[in-house]
Amino acid sequence: MIRNSLLLVAAVCYGLVANSGAANLARTNAETAMTVTMDGGSAMKKLPAGVVLEVLQDNGDTLQVKDENGLVGTIAKSALTVEQEAVVTVSATTAQPAVSGSNEAVAPAVPDANGKESPDGLNKAFGLELFTDTNLWQDDADAVAKRLGWPQESRTDTQSSYRLYAKSEVRVLGTRPYSLVLYAHDNKPDSLSMVFSNKGDFSGVGKKNDEKKRDVAIKDFKDAVRDDAKIIEQTLSAALGMPKRQTFGETPETRESVARWDWQEHAILLASPKDEYVAVRIVRKDVADNYGRASRVDGLRELLQNRVLKRDNGDVVVQQIPMVNQGPKGYCVPATWERYLRYMEIPADMYMLAMAGNTNMGGGTYVSSIVDNINIYVNRYGCKIQAVDASLDTRNIARYVDKGLPLMWCCYVSKDIEKNITRRSEQRRDTMDWDAYIKELKAVKKQYRDATFRDINAGHMRMIIGYNSKTGEIAISDSWGNWAAERWITVEEAASTSQGYLCIIKW
Repeated sequence: MIRNSLLLVAAVCYGLVANSGAANLARTNAETAMTVTMDGGSAMKKLPAGVVLEVLQDNGDTLQVKDENGLVGTIAKSALTVEQEAVVTVSATTAQPAVSGSNEAVAPAVPDANGKESPDGLNKAFGLELFTDTNLWQDDADAVAKRLGWPQESRTDTQSSYRLYAKSEVRVLGTRPYSLVLYAHDNKPDSLSMVFSNKGDFSGVGKKNDEKKRDVAIKDFKDAVRDDAKIIEQTLSAALGMPKRQTFGETPETRESVARWDWQEHAILLASPKDEYVAVRIVRKDVADNYGRASRVDGLRELLQNRVLKRDNGDVVVQQIPMVNQGPKGYCVPATWERYLRYMEIPADMYMLAMAGNTNMGGGTYVSSIVDNINIYVNRYGCKIQAVDASLDTRNIARYVDKGLPLMWCCYVSKDIEKNITRRSEQRRDTMDWDAYIKELKAVKKQYRDATFRDINAGHMRMIIGYNSKTGEIAISDSWGNWAAERWITVEEAASTSQGYLCIIKW
């Protein structure tokens, strides 16, 4: 039994708003920074020139804007050029599928010369430029993502992912998707996950201060899950015929009952667990035949050891951790677990993990639930989940990081400390005099040495991925996108916000 068995990590995520209809857009004139707000804190995200943003509100000298992933923040008005939406051309990285606004009935796929459904016919059914031939698995993953218009989320030496949090007008398989992601291995497509109505992204289900509105939203959500599943099954059946029924997933907590359609070497699976989500996954036929089980990776211990980077300034950091952007919901726990599992070469999906972890509507997860419910799944890949000494000193952190094992850490998000992290992480990149930098840290360390920050509404899970014994800092990584992949916090700041829980997944 793991410590802190009732530890609840609340829905800490960015200040995000629902997609709206017509709006003004703005384009960055040059490299600039967006101040991102979240429950309990804020951070700075750098943006290059030419990024297109949706304008939400004019605040005088600043504009409140939203980026392609639904991330909301403020930018100085002087750094932007505002244009009407009809005038702005959306870039390839933010492009929506060509038929995203279509509500037309989907016709059956057109057979090819051999009597099989054609790629063009399936593309029409999906409403996506997905297939160019009969074998997606042989395509270049970057090329697939480009024609889909799904921006890169993560890239390591062996894995990559491309995720789009779709706008409200987008239609795939005849209904609205929320998260669209392509997973790739060695730059070849490995699987696709399309998530429709779900308890994390669905508007209103996370409301805590208005019980009546929340109840209405939950009813609407349940209706949407039922309707989405029906529409998608009808659309795929019109194109590919009636489905087979099977299960997909290795353990009771991660197993789904799915409708399955096969086309060439692809299995298309529709899952709709009660009151959880509607998802369509495209996997290789042999993966579906094996109920989703993948092969173990040989030599994992040595592989992880080789992912440890040591810098001249004393930084020791675990590299090659996939990024998962939790998006506009409080899914820090399932997103962090997906990152760690994929780092260990174990297939994972944050929506499935949210189901296994009994994540609340809108977000908020009991860590004990996710540990108990996926432990058998992790064991089947020759790994185990282990709670470890929660001391946040660099010597304790080094015991795991030096072996290539990041730590999952439950903490609270403090607004003041987040500002320190953002500022200092920028400062570190330009620091040449590390002795002077260490001297500057003394005041911060003294300030937080005996401080304690506790806010049940600001609970969060993040990774600890590194340490520096000389500076007395630890490296953290959040499931907020690549801009938050590596940031630095002093040991004293970390200790003041800790919930006293660390765990790892090890061989």
